[in-house]
Amino acid sequence: MKNKAYSFFRVLYPYLFFAYFVFSLFAAFSVDGFPSLIERSNVVSTVFKITLFLVFLGITAFLFFFGKNKIDLRLVVVVLLLLFFGLIPLWFYPEPYTLVAVDGQTHFAFKANLKEKINGTISLLRTVFGISITLIFLPKIMRKRDFFTLFRLILLFSYFCIAYALLFQRQYMFKSDYSSETRSIFSNKNSFGILLFAAMLCCVPSMITGRKRYFFAFSGLLISALLCYCRSTLLVGLILSFGLLLFFGIKS
Repeated sequence: MKNKAYSFFRVLYPYLFFAYFVFSLFAAFSVDGFPSLIERSNVVSTVFKITLFLVFLGITAFLFFFGKNKIDLRLVVVVLLLLFFGLIPLWFYPEPYTLVAVDGQTHFAFKANLKEKINGTISLLRTVFGISITLIFLPKIMRKRDFFTLFRLILLFSYFCIAYALLFQRQYMFKSDYSSETRSIFSNKNSFGILLFAAMLCCVPSMITGRKRYFFAFSGLLISALLCYCRSTLLVGLILSFGLLLFFGIKS
């Protein structure tokens, strides 16, 4: 029974990872995300995020340990250090924070209460969990073909979101300022930018192996980041492009 469950979840894992990635994008930057039930309640939103996190963590741990994999303690130390240095400023940073304008008048005052610190801790745990999966678990759980399946799913979903933006939000494109509201199906533009960034990274392994269609896919993502004014994604895309040019230059 355990062998059947292991085989089932191992085959399904790239699709589960993709689903977790997509839901995380919707929930990352705004409570007013997806699905509609979540946007009506902070409590429901928090419960949904924690449940999603625990379910995916449980499946990942099951595949890792049932596959008799060993944990690299060096990577565990790296992850714990990231968690430690993330929690210190979150919990021990001076609570009162005031922003003073040039004219000397106070325009904004902020005080991190217990609720905000807990929410920040949950977000930090999700981030560290993502890093842990990438460094420790994924190389042991997923095979090469599983990675490429995941990459294709993310790439296809990103182009679906780009098509949606071109059809229904084209009036916001070509605006080189923060008034650009090209966020596709998401409630926040940052989620759309992260998706484009992830899709660019998914193209890189196939580009390195010489698959030409992924060069076109990467170029389309770069143009989309420019049209939608996702500045961070565009910058990363240009850096990746420069790195690939160096790689192929050295290789030739």
